[in-house]
Amino acid sequence: MLAGGKFTLAYPDEYLEGLSDKLLMANASHLPVLARGDARLVGYVGWTDLMRVRSKKLAEERDRSVLLGFGASGKIQAFFNKSGSV
Repeated sequence: MLAGGKFTLAYPDEYLEGLSDKLLMANASHLPVLARGDARLVGYVGWTDLMRVRSKKLAEERDRSVLLGFGASGKIQAFFNKSGSV
């Protein structure tokens, strides 16, 4: 490490959106994750980690939409049109 250099760090309790902003602003592919209390290295986070989480969230949302019927060829809309509700 360079003496007096500034490094972009991440912490375990940060939101993913903030981490992606930090990666972008630092023009980095990975950030070290440090414990807040003692600045101990607890891991690394990178773009692939963030994309994996994003992909999982999108799949969960898609599954939830199918389960609730929002993607089921307008069946929910037809139900609401018949019942007179919005």
